[in-house]
Amino acid sequence: MLRTNLIKAIMVLCTLSASYNAFAQEQNVVEKSANTAIQYSASTRHMWEVGLNGGLNFLTGDISWKPGFGGGIHIRKAIDNMFSLRLDGQYRFMKGFESSGPRNPDADNSFILSGLGYGSGPGESTWYHNYSTTMWSGSLQLVMSINQFRFIKPVRTINPYVFAGAGLGSYKVKTDAKDANGNIYNFTTVPSESDLDGTYETELAIQQKDLGKTLINPMGEAGVGIAFRITPRFNIGIEHKMGVLLGKRGDYVDGAVFRSSVDQTNNKDLIHSTYIRLNFNIGNKEKMSEPLWWVNPLDFVLKDIAELKERPKLDLTDTDKDGVLDMFDQEKETPAGAPVDVRGMALDSDGDKIPDYKDKEPYSAPNYQVDADGRAMVPKNSVSPEEVNKLIEDKLKEFNITKGGTLTDWFLPAIHFDLDKYTIKNSEAEKLRQVAVVMRNNTSLKVMVTGHTDKTAGASYNKMLSYNRSKAAIDYLVNKYGIARNRFVLTYSGKEDTLIDTQAANYMNRRVEFRVAKPGDVEMPKPSGPNAGSGKFEGSRDAGY
Repeated sequence: MLRTNLIKAIMVLCTLSASYNAFAQEQNVVEKSANTAIQYSASTRHMWEVGLNGGLNFLTGDISWKPGFGGGIHIRKAIDNMFSLRLDGQYRFMKGFESSGPRNPDADNSFILSGLGYGSGPGESTWYHNYSTTMWSGSLQLVMSINQFRFIKPVRTINPYVFAGAGLGSYKVKTDAKDANGNIYNFTTVPSESDLDGTYETELAIQQKDLGKTLINPMGEAGVGIAFRITPRFNIGIEHKMGVLLGKRGDYVDGAVFRSSVDQTNNKDLIHSTYIRLNFNIGNKEKMSEPLWWVNPLDFVLKDIAELKERPKLDLTDTDKDGVLDMFDQEKETPAGAPVDVRGMALDSDGDKIPDYKDKEPYSAPNYQVDADGRAMVPKNSVSPEEVNKLIEDKLKEFNITKGGTLTDWFLPAIHFDLDKYTIKNSEAEKLRQVAVVMRNNTSLKVMVTGHTDKTAGASYNKMLSYNRSKAAIDYLVNKYGIARNRFVLTYSGKEDTLIDTQAANYMNRRVEFRVAKPGDVEMPKPSGPNAGSGKFEGSRDAGY
């Protein structure tokens, strides 16, 4: 019989679970304007809660109750920061004993008890009602947290709540009507519970057709509770709820439905449960928040505001009009028309410490002193071609230029990304154009591209996000400027090499850096694991990629 009840309860939970999943699907919201379409999730991704519970059950009905026990399982999912849905399955055991007076009307109207010989008629035994009830139930509940109007802390540590729900319940009620010898009791005085043998061998039913069947009834539930956050993954709650079965059988949970002068109440039987709940949050903690009833509704807004405040202000000032903005210019007062490098510093092609715009001989012979105009003071004696080649080669080494014409250790601009994104921003296009100009003018040059992230996620997630950012930057240069893919060396470092030492989200740390590749530099393979971040890649068949 217990096995049959368990199978039916599981069927009830499965039916309610299907309804719950259909109701709890997260919706995406799309905002559109004339020039853009922005898609975003209506709420952040958050964990589910599963839990076990157990504790005290009792029944307030027609008969005085005795404490029973019970337990169950549940699964819960947030709708938003205040409301959530909970699918709850429960087993209950309840009992009672009425010694305040006889209940012969119950026996007279019960085909079971009157058939055994109980009642108010001649030769019948006086009936003192007792019962033992087992119940299985499943319900879908709407839970409302009542402390979501306090915005002081980012995470709640105490969560009071109320809830109400509906579902299905089934029960069997039995009574101890026979002694150990199989005879009915014949009490001459008011009995106590110890006068019974406690076997509860006789099943009760209102109608003959219900006897031996497990009947399923609709039921409603409501209650209050409070939970205490122990860790981000675990919390403990205490809860009291009341339930009632609907219909005529809702007043027969204690086996007594016919009115008597000793009734405890004339209302339907109320099922009470006071439980301790052990609750566990399940989900990827690197990609999901705690369930939303623990989270400050303004937490994500405040984080975005803090990040915006940390971003450097975009200043388009170029004081010396050399094409390099002051915020990147390391020499802001170069004369008009003076050639500069990508850092805005005046070029000194021959390294004689006289900038080219002043140098009368910008490519003077190496290893010779120069005059005030930058001209090499070369002795008047002749030099052999071999010596000239040797001098040129030595000078090239001073400039870190190999025979192949590849420049090393050049400063190239870095580009930056939005939080958890690898899409190339329009504001970074000028920096990538500068990289492309250098590579087009130096056709044998190879560039190392290294992606970085901030420290707001796990190591494996950040490595994949860094890889995606490096790949997006390479795709952009290949597609837009037609630079061959084999001229790039893709590398990534995740969050190990931050510019700003902070655990919070930081714009300057989310970057891709470029430098001229050295002979020993090799490309790193794609990291293992699921994809990270969001964005898009660009490719071009015409560019051979």
